[in-house]
Amino acid sequence: MKTKLLSLLLLLAVGSTHLQAQYCGNSGTAVCTPLTGLEAGVFDAEQVSCIPRNTNISETIFFKNFTTFAYNGVDITIDSLHIDSIGNLPSGICWATNKSNNIFSRGEEGCLNFRGGTSALPGQYKLRMFVTAYTNIGTIGPNLDFETLNNVLYVRVVASATSVCPPIDTNQTANFVPGESIQELSQISGKVYIDANSSNTYDNGEIGVRNVQVSAGSNTALTNATGTYTLYVDPGTYQVAAHTDAGGGLSYANGTVQVSAAAGQQTSNVNFGATVAPDYCTALTSVVNTGMPPRPGFDNTVRVSLVNYLSASPLSLKLRLSYNSQLQTYLSSTLATSGQGSDYIEWDISGLAVNSTWTVDVHFNTDIDSTFGQALLYNVSATEVSCPNLLIRASEEVVVVGSYDPNDKAVSPVGYGSWYGVNPDKHEDFTYKIRFQNTGTFLAEKVVIVDTISQHLDLGTLKVLSASHNYEVEIGNNRAVKFIFNQIMLPDSNSNEPGSHGYVQYSIKPYAGLAQNVEITNRADIYFDFNPPILTNTTLTTIDYVDHTLTGIKGAQGGYKLSLHPNPANNMATLTIDKELIGKEVVLLNLNGQVLQSRIASDVTTTFDLGKLAAGVYIVKVESATLRLVKQ
Repeated sequence: MKTKLLSLLLLLAVGSTHLQAQYCGNSGTAVCTPLTGLEAGVFDAEQVSCIPRNTNISETIFFKNFTTFAYNGVDITIDSLHIDSIGNLPSGICWATNKSNNIFSRGEEGCLNFRGGTSALPGQYKLRMFVTAYTNIGTIGPNLDFETLNNVLYVRVVASATSVCPPIDTNQTANFVPGESIQELSQISGKVYIDANSSNTYDNGEIGVRNVQVSAGSNTALTNATGTYTLYVDPGTYQVAAHTDAGGGLSYANGTVQVSAAAGQQTSNVNFGATVAPDYCTALTSVVNTGMPPRPGFDNTVRVSLVNYLSASPLSLKLRLSYNSQLQTYLSSTLATSGQGSDYIEWDISGLAVNSTWTVDVHFNTDIDSTFGQALLYNVSATEVSCPNLLIRASEEVVVVGSYDPNDKAVSPVGYGSWYGVNPDKHEDFTYKIRFQNTGTFLAEKVVIVDTISQHLDLGTLKVLSASHNYEVEIGNNRAVKFIFNQIMLPDSNSNEPGSHGYVQYSIKPYAGLAQNVEITNRADIYFDFNPPILTNTTLTTIDYVDHTLTGIKGAQGGYKLSLHPNPANNMATLTIDKELIGKEVVLLNLNGQVLQSRIASDVTTTFDLGKLAAGVYIVKVESATLRLVKQ
């Protein structure tokens, strides 16, 4: 139930002393009158109507205090409850109750009033309510966070009284408000760079290092493509630390800096000079479908990028993109190719400097006879690499669609079966892509993606592989990762459809030893400026160590194992091979020995399009190892 009192009652003007979320200071019977006959419980997220900006309001919600609640898994009897404070209220709004001491007895009915006016930015504000509970086992609090009792209250601010009031997003993944005020937070920023002259001081021209986690207490940021990071912390003294990379190729002369930060203070140039081991090299490779996904009869674009991530010297190599030539036709590339086969394109890359990025856009057309739901697999691999022992490989599976949502999330590998099973022993990294498009009527100045990472994924292995625009990354202690696109100036789709798209792609490793059938789900919230979030779909990956093929034959050459799934198959079948067979020829034959499809294995998986084949039995062959494939 909700009600609005007359706007002349107990209102505070905008610009009064109540500039921050705070107590009005005058609770009592004149504030509001409780309702009777309420069910036991506290707050309903929908009880507060939308608050128009720059308009004085008085909003009252009604509640009936707990008699018991669960705390740390134990049912506890309430004697009384004291409301201590409410945080994250939009500036200019204050709160008061009908009790002068803000204390409510067990099962007592009460009311809570919000009043004032705000010029805060439009958006959904997730309130933080802190209480002291007097119980049969003693006092709990002060400042017990009410959210731990599964009670959350939200306030929505809209531009004007005529604005559409959006529904509450109770699935909001993190306590994030578009345009949230950081006036009372401290800002710590700096750069992680390769200290070429060993001066332990950043000099202009020294190269930044991306994907390094920098922490201050429980606050963590990830350096962006230029090696820059920004931390927003509560006032205090912190040991700011830059972390080494998983491969051990990065080291610091001084990896920790003490910073004392006052409220609202900006502390910049907290830099970390790094060195790279002379014989160390590693690269980041990405393949991502940008813009529109593949659709029958239409064109799509795939972007391939390679970053010389931490190599001590420039990289030279030959890079190959393999694609499903049965379903797609290669049209063009923004960079000249050095080679082309029936199902691949190649480029020669020479002298790619440290932290430099090589990027090419490749345009395809999808066969008009392709079927919705068919998976297209794009594989990137490298040969003739100048750096010894450097394995460069990336892949993305994209599903052919008829219509699509321009704001979505996808994971690769997609997995097999309706449960999307993936064996983590064969896929050490999961790659996630979040796409967004401005379908409004004006450009978006800022886009923020809030992505809460599954507890089964190792946040310490998070790496941004590719992004459409300049970005920053914040990692919250609640596993919420914010990808922040400041000053993106993303045009709307009506004025510039191709330019209205954006994306971010990252890789992350699952924790080792996950049990069979563990489900890994992920969803993201996308904020355009100050609008309510757009919720993406939820991805699903199920840990599955079982070999679901009907036939699997040990090859005579080294005892390699091949597997096919599904088998029998309808339209598509995926061959999985041992890593040692990457680079070997994979062949699909009929029973007469006629070669129907042939390609070089650029990854551990190769997908065959069976849509145009007649039902029957076929043979898949790699070297001397063969498998029997049944087409239904």
